[in-house]
Amino acid sequence: MMKKIVLILFFAYVGIGFSQEEEKSEKSSIALVQDSNAYPNPFKDKTNISFNVSKIEEVTVSVQNILGKVVFFKKILAEQGRNNLIFYKNNLSEGIYIYTIVIKDSKISKRLVIK
Repeated sequence: MMKKIVLILFFAYVGIGFSQEEEKSEKSSIALVQDSNAYPNPFKDKTNISFNVSKIEEVTVSVQNILGKVVFFKKILAEQGRNNLIFYKNNLSEGIYIYTIVIKDSKISKRLVIK
């Protein structure tokens, strides 16, 4: 009886170990966007939007005005590591905007100020 309990516990432990390894490998295959900032911010003519991605992936960068209207949209192929995108004010008026960077599994939004 004791041997059966030990065997059941052993196989349960081994099964848990395998499922944890599978979770780790699934997490490492997920693309993440992080550590995003824009500088200078506030800005007059242009700003540099920079961000890190965990692997090579298609990224969308959009800018919305305070009413939620998309005023800029661009798809780029981001390299693993640090990426930079120059954003030009063009005909946008002074005010607060929100930029959003999206990869399949990850999204980050931050504020931009045009002065």
